[in-house]
Amino acid sequence: MEEDKLGCSLYTDATVELEELIANLASLLNASVKGLYVENAEGYICVDKNDEFDEQMRRDGEDGFLYYRYLIEVEPNKELGEENAVAFVSKILRYLWSEDYPATAACAYEDALPNKGKLIPENHSWNEYYIWK
Repeated sequence: MEEDKLGCSLYTDATVELEELIANLASLLNASVKGLYVENAEGYICVDKNDEFDEQMRRDGEDGFLYYRYLIEVEPNKELGEENAVAFVSKILRYLWSEDYPATAACAYEDALPNKGKLIPENHSWNEYYIWK
């Protein structure tokens, strides 16, 4: 995989305020925080409100995740390669799911992520959301 293809967008419908989500992710990653950015040796993330957030659209159709409350842009350390990128993104996804936050990944290596980066009904009970199989 090309180095410039290591970035990943994570969409999450976390039910906490933005500042709390940033602090929790910084703690998870043992990382420093600068505004919306969280950074460690594995890479950095930018956590922000999703400009496309829509209360109704997030529950509809195959692309509902695009309308989740928050967008997390993940930039893994390119020098550490694809294996690091998959591990870095997987760690964030697992955390979000463990907190019962719907989350979906959009990147070139989705198939290498847990659950292929998508929510699956066997693991979670988010009946109000469209769940990809």
